[in-house]
Amino acid sequence: MVMKEGRIIEVGETKKIFTAPKKDYTRQLLTASLFKTDKNELQAI
Repeated sequence: MVMKEGRIIEVGETKKIFTAPKKDYTRQLLTASLFKTDKNELQAI
């Protein structure tokens, strides 16, 4: 689940949210907090 200002923005399986987010806000969060490794896997920083 992704929340913004106390409201639910996106709901789904974690892997699906990380690999194919539906909402712009979720994509922005992922871009700001994650990077891809050589294996093309998302890793937290």
